[in-house]
Amino acid sequence: MKSHSVVLAAVAAALAAAPHAQAQQSAYDTAKQAYEQWKDAVVTVKLVRKVRMVAQGREMDTSEDESEIVGTVVHESGLTAASLFAADPQGAFAERWSRAGFSVDSQITQAKIVLADGKEIPGKVVLRDKDLDLMYVRPDDKSLKLKHVPIEQGARLSVLSPVILLGRLDRSADRAPTVRVERISAVVEKPRLMYVLAMGVDSMNDFGAPVLDEQGNPVGLMLVKLAPAGAGRSVLSSGFLSPVVLPAEQVAKITKQALEAPDPVPTTAEADAEGEAETPEDEDEIATLPPTTQPADEP
Repeated sequence: MKSHSVVLAAVAAALAAAPHAQAQQSAYDTAKQAYEQWKDAVVTVKLVRKVRMVAQGREMDTSEDESEIVGTVVHESGLTAASLFAADPQGAFAERWSRAGFSVDSQITQAKIVLADGKEIPGKVVLRDKDLDLMYVRPDDKSLKLKHVPIEQGARLSVLSPVILLGRLDRSADRAPTVRVERISAVVEKPRLMYVLAMGVDSMNDFGAPVLDEQGNPVGLMLVKLAPAGAGRSVLSSGFLSPVVLPAEQVAKITKQALEAPDPVPTTAEADAEGEAETPEDEDEIATLPPTTQPADEP
């Protein structure tokens, strides 16, 4: 009799779990379809940065390094959105370092968009928005017609809404495209709407990647929200850095500005290579930065 009860309990548990399992399988099926549809629009942005550190008016170090981050092609022209924090973390920490008496000058001197097939397209950073953690790279080739993710308007998400995250691995893993299903852990209403992802700091490898809803429709970009310098958060605290989804409507507004932004003034090296400039007196001259958008209006 006891064994009969155990069997009945097991059957009841299996029936109760069936809807959840079906919903989970449906999400994975949709994620697989979205992966096939949009993976080529998730690209690698290759950057060269020049970083100069000054302490008490004395230059301490100058370095140049190359990095690769994830980007999302958001327009057929090849205009690509990425995370400004992922592209230039030193710049994000500049305010904190200034409190300790350090000055950091970080400049992106070269940018290339690496497509899914490995083709590298030279471009320029045409717009940065530190407040929203957005950076846009525009290809130099004006004749491109690329696969892109139309991040224009998305469904409203809520706590525990499932979302599909696309991404791309680094060069050591052949820049293979990735996909996974996560959930929204919080909805931030002010000063502007954004969704917090239930993920760790290691997720910064996918900052700049597109986020889709459970139907596979684009709802925004995965970016980062940093705690203000005066918020009392240390680099190691959980609230210092949060992976967030910036809703499509907000992304679309900045994308429009990026499409209309003028080309930045070329670096000295670029101008010399193209024969467009005389040899400057200051060989260490750094490019004029592309425009930064005004802080987004609060609701």
